[in-house]
Amino acid sequence: MREVSESTQKKRKKSLGIKDILNYIYIYIETELNTAIMMKEEALSIKWKETLPYVSMKTAYDSVLQESEDVVMCVEICIDPDHTYGGWYETYDEETGGEYHAEGVLEVTWDAETGQPWLNGYDGCFELPDYIVRKLVENGVKDNL
Repeated sequence: MREVSESTQKKRKKSLGIKDILNYIYIYIETELNTAIMMKEEALSIKWKETLPYVSMKTAYDSVLQESEDVVMCVEICIDPDHTYGGWYETYDEETGGEYHAEGVLEVTWDAETGQPWLNGYDGCFELPDYIVRKLVENGVKDNL
């Protein structure tokens, strides 16, 4: 049998050490990714009614087209990791079913360490209604607007 040199034996030990380390790193990364994915998958869907003391429909030049008092709004928000932007919202007046209406997307990301959803933006109306932002915050969404 051929005798293995001391330097070759050291290289083999280092190789085994590197394989072990790489295997450990792989397992660690896989565990962290699975944990992050599990935390991210928590969806939030809420429906409620909000009575607003005053509602108006205005043009971009602040001309009032329509206004009402004590309007009951039906509201729905959804935070969903499978949604393209992370979530959506819709709100409309209960009496007419939509004379006063707003809907759009909620731009949401999830904190990699805690899994907490962060509201980073929105689209669909000039200003996201404060009662929608308030309900999101009450339910654990961080307001980054």
